[in-house]
Amino acid sequence: MTRQTLPYEVTGKTGFTDLIILTHADLTDGDASQVIELLPVAAGDFIDKVATKLVTPFDSADADIVSVTITVGDGGSAARFLASQELCLDGTEIDFKAGTGTLHAYTAADTVDATVACTAAQLLSDMDAGEIWIFIARARLNALGTPIT
Repeated sequence: MTRQTLPYEVTGKTGFTDLIILTHADLTDGDASQVIELLPVAAGDFIDKVATKLVTPFDSADADIVSVTITVGDGGSAARFLASQELCLDGTEIDFKAGTGTLHAYTAADTVDATVACTAAQLLSDMDAGEIWIFIARARLNALGTPIT
């Protein structure tokens, strides 16, 4: 997994502040589901929006894997920011997806997480291709300091 803070030029045009790149190599669990921590959030952080770009559909030499899905959420809801998106070449993959539009304020530390799941009784670790970019808009209100009076 690669995590990047996006430059001001991108943030100013899109509102997205962070980019997380997940590839098939990040799917290491020997079962059909895996939770991956994408971004730590602190009390006072807000997540405004999430969107994705499927760069390379996920695929495996295992013909029994016909579905790979992702949701993006946190400790309170696995799909708080992005409902299920199909990523598998053998499914009907979705190249771009906008999140649920949920603005969420954090009152305690948490993490934004991706939950990736494949066809039941198959192994995510069998994936040998795939890359998705996850864009997140985060505001860090505690980092703004004391207001001028």
